[in-house]
Amino acid sequence: MLWGDADEGLLRGDFYGPDGRPVVSIKGDSTGMLIYMPRDEYATFMPGGLQAGRGTISVIDLIHLLRTGYPLVMEAWEITGSASVTDGKIQWLFCVSDTTDRMVLSMQNGDIFPSECEWRSGEFMINGSSPHDEYHAWPWSWSTRINDSAVDLELTEINITIVPCEGIWEMTVPIPIDTANCVPLWQTTIVPDQR
Repeated sequence: MLWGDADEGLLRGDFYGPDGRPVVSIKGDSTGMLIYMPRDEYATFMPGGLQAGRGTISVIDLIHLLRTGYPLVMEAWEITGSASVTDGKIQWLFCVSDTTDRMVLSMQNGDIFPSECEWRSGEFMINGSSPHDEYHAWPWSWSTRINDSAVDLELTEINITIVPCEGIWEMTVPIPIDTANCVPLWQTTIVPDQR
């Protein structure tokens, strides 16, 4: 189960394995992202959001990613102005402040959502969209790889009503929490139009 509040920038999720036991729990807000893996008895807090390579995706950007497939909240002019089009493939480049690492988002001409996003130590792919028209569709099926770990995710239900209770945004972790180093946020890189 995953809950998100785009207005407040809150994210909370619990993911279970095939045996029904919890595998990963997450809690995110404007301060960062807490990830707890009860089976491994490990928890980490990432200041600023979810670390992806040498950059961080803020929680509000992560909520936007889950809804649209774009790893940053982008205005329409940024989406069109920073796109590079080659042979029917549209790409966007993102970088961290020191530009030593890049994230490349790709989309095939005519698709509803971007199809893949790659950075030095990982990637995600949107393999399908929900069975709605293009205005109400969500990214439905995902494949992810971070370092050597690969996970396939598939939504089973989308509910846009209010969360069951305000306590859903809380998470108690019964073990010490490692704190990751703060890394810069990913940002849009404007590239020359190659059409």
